Amino acid sequence: MWGLILSLTSPMIGGPALAAPTQTSSTSAPHIGDLYARPAPLIEASANAPIFQRGAPLIWFWPHFDNTDYWITGVAAAVGGASYALQLSSGRRASVLLDDPARDHLRLPKLNQRFLARDVSDVLLSLMTAYPILVDALVITWWHRASPEAAAEMVLIDAQAIAVTVAIQGLTAALVGRERPYGEQCGNELADATRDCEGYNRYRSFFSGHTALSFTIAGLVCSHHTYLPINGDPISDLVPCAGALAAASTIGLLRINGDMHYLSDVLVGAAVGALSGFGVPWLLHYRHDPGFEVRLVPTVGGLAVTGAF
Repeated sequence: MWGLILSLTSPMIGGPALAAPTQTSSTSAPHIGDLYARPAPLIEASANAPIFQRGAPLIWFWPHFDNTDYWITGVAAAVGGASYALQLSSGRRASVLLDDPARDHLRLPKLNQRFLARDVSDVLLSLMTAYPILVDALVITWWHRASPEAAAEMVLIDAQAIAVTVAIQGLTAALVGRERPYGEQCGNELADATRDCEGYNRYRSFFSGHTALSFTIAGLVCSHHTYLPINGDPISDLVPCAGALAAASTIGLLRINGDMHYLSDVLVGAAVGALSGFGVPWLLHYRHDPGFEVRLVPTVGGLAVTGAF
């Protein structure tokens, strides 16, 4: 899916939803060119010089979230929720390949340090979950770019991919029943009466849910910024993607630092999360060809030829 804008006065390059500025008449019939209009500034200085101006709207070229998508999302969410009702009273310890060496080198030495690593991973995951919805969709796309349609589609796609990941991870963890690494400390460093040792969550090590969700969100951020010029240029759209991938990697490392998961739990979680975060948006939405359209659009300095294909 690529977009092309060639200006007769200066070259401009953008994605399929890039909005080129133009001036329109209030008496003309609405058409797609109206969506490229330059909005008026929200605040003006006393000399009528704009000090803040909202970005040009984004246009959603891809198919809208339909009944099939709602069914997929609903069923996945139900399966994910039901998987947590499967309470396993026992599980098995099964470290493989580099699990034990990685644990020896990466697990933090003191119990309070491991608890802190778990808490930090929880906070980072919460921030990552909020970012694509609050920042990308609501603040930038809905408010700053004045594009509620695109924002709504982004949020629905996010919910769909997250639900798919939760369903896969929840069922796998319940059926495999792998004991978490800290389980061997129950009755020693950890009291048997603690929630970690008594609860069935002790046997949901494979694979890491935190890592899977964080890489799903990172994939969603990268996907949206690839197909939609949310921030307006390729470099600024690359920054959130790189930051999300770095945060997801940090969360995976913290889960090993906190003795919640083996290395294999984290690697599989990262793979499943990335497949869901990148694959669900592409497979169900962005891979569909929106068609090709060419239009002459007036700009501040002349005319521009805009196209999406």
